[in-house]
Order: sequence, then C-alpha cells, then structure tokens
Amino acid sequence: MAGLLATLTVAELLEIRDLDHFDEVITNSLDHWFVGVYCDDCVPCQKLAPIYQKLESEYPHLLEFEHEEGLFPQMSFARVNYVVMPEILNRITLKVVPTILYFGDDKENPSRYIGPLVEDSIEDWAYAHVGGTRIVITESE
Repeated sequence: MAGLLATLTVAELLEIRDLDHFDEVITNSLDHWFVGVYCDDCVPCQKLAPIYQKLESEYPHLLEFEHEEGLFPQMSFARVNYVVMPEILNRITLKVVPTILYFGDDKENPSRYIGPLVEDSIEDWAYAHVGGTRIVITESE
C-alpha cells in the first residue's frame, strides 16, 4: 500500500524542500513516485489540485492487485512548488507547469503527463504506469 502518504490531502502531501531532499526521497528511493509540480498563484495548477488529490486518495485501491511481473513497488505522492524551489526546473527539465511526473525504476527519465487538465485523461495516464486499466463504475451498474 502507499502508506501514510495515501491518506493525506493535497495540502498535506510530502512537499519536496530542496534538491538534497528530492534526491533523498525520490532519486535514491526504490519506491515509485508521482510528483506534482505547481505554484500557488497558477490558475491551471489550482485546477489540477483536486484531480491530483483524487488520484492520490484513490491510488491505494489500485495497489490491491498484483502486477503481471509480481508485486508492485511502493507508490507514493509528493509535490514541488517551483517558485520555492526553482532549481528543480533545471534538474528535471521542466518547461510547463502544472506538471505531473512519474518516477518509476528509471529516476533520471521520469514520464511526464502531457495533455489536458481533465480528470479522465490524467487518470488513464497514471493507471497505465502501473499496468492497470481504470474502471469506471456508474450508478446503473
């Protein structure tokens, strides 16, 4: 399970403080990470926040199945305020915010979400990284 981070709200998500903290928590970790890059005054970032929060809160349910290659590594969520930590933009070569990054086994080349700030699109992208398919249940089912 995603552990403590899976129970936190976006406001309480692990906030990466500096590059040393980034390396300690993300780069040098065996865990896989979704990292949201944002800033407080960014309107698109504010639009993404509840989508990221929903993804983060629902993610533990995704981990209840076994991947075809065995059990999944721990999945965790964090965020980076690029105004507070502008050096992150050079480290991960970001040109656009908000951005969600997925740091899997290859921590040097994270996958970047590229697409509209639409819940279905973001969820499909995230679920694809864990080998799953998003299942949508409607009230009629």
